[in-house]
Amino acid sequence: MKRGIVLSFLVLLPMIWSFSPAPTEERFGSEALIGIWINDEKTVKVKIERLGSKYFGKIVWLEKPNWPDGTLKTDKFNPDPNLRSIPFIGLRIVKDLVYMGDDEWGKGSLYDPEHGKTYGCKISLTDGDTAEIRGYLG
Repeated sequence: MKRGIVLSFLVLLPMIWSFSPAPTEERFGSEALIGIWINDEKTVKVKIERLGSKYFGKIVWLEKPNWPDGTLKTDKFNPDPNLRSIPFIGLRIVKDLVYMGDDEWGKGSLYDPEHGKTYGCKISLTDGDTAEIRGYLG
């Protein structure tokens, strides 16, 4: 089964994502978001997992793990100078999502490591095969 996700930020460019569930697992309700997501350009994979009652996502693969100068991509734009050496791979970019019911998760945040900005985040599964992620200010 292949599932897609539309990522649209009010302040960022939209992205299309696809979902690859475990081969024999179907996920329903609050578990439907769990898995590995890859954008249509096939440049980044994000793993969504549940920790306690909240959902988090971290970068697990990058097509280009290095900056154009050849150095490893790190969180160099993080507003906290102590966190700027953390590599993109393994970086948690989706945090604290709560399942709201009806295939919606909200009250979380989405971090953009290429700009060092954090946005509010809401994810909605629309038809079982697609989802929409909204990053917003405030």
